[in-house]
Amino acid sequence: ETSTEEHIHYMKEGGIPGKYPDFPPELFSLPNLYNPFNFPERDVQAKERGLRVEINNGRLAMIGILGFLAAQTVPDSVPSLRNHVLPDYNGEVMAPFGENAIIKSIDAIRDATCGFLACKP
Repeated sequence: ETSTEEHIHYMKEGGIPGKYPDFPPELFSLPNLYNPFNFPERDVQAKERGLRVEINNGRLAMIGILGFLAAQTVPDSVPSLRNHVLPDYNGEVMAPFGENAIIKSIDAIRDATCGFLACKP
């Protein structure tokens, strides 16, 4: 994006990368969608902690996906998924929304976790 006489690029006059200016109300009647509730800026330590938490969350999500892939590829490789918590995928895209799919999933999760949690008869 280049600057013109009517529009000066926000980075041209000492802008900060990642900090976007508000639109002038005479041009757009939209609120500031980057920070719509006007939350205060966090300090550096809180930002660093939030970044670490988000990175760790992503790492755990990747480990979880690898667990599902391992369970699908090698039978009984993931003991907690041994009782078919998730049914085998046969190409039916609407299977999760089918008849009694949620009830079957809840029953399968309960049966699979009985070894780890106290189960009531």
